[in-house]
Amino acid sequence: MEELDIYKLISLIENELREIPKGTLKPDSDMTRAIEWSSLNVLMLLSLIQVEFNVNIGADRLSKCRTIEELYARIVEMKTT
Repeated sequence: MEELDIYKLISLIENELREIPKGTLKPDSDMTRAIEWSSLNVLMLLSLIQVEFNVNIGADRLSKCRTIEELYARIVEMKTT
């Protein structure tokens, strides 16, 4: 696992969720608009976070994150507790 970096997270999300064109997500991107929230995409994103960052964020916490920055902050918070 590499050091936590918001741009690494963005790159991983864009690679995992292929309907998002590479280079379109930014830290302040509204995930509720940028990502199609199908059950498959939710599972893929939760799995990505678990594998890459060793954090089990859960669907309930994920749904409370509106921007990539909020998701990143939640991951960092959970990593350090």
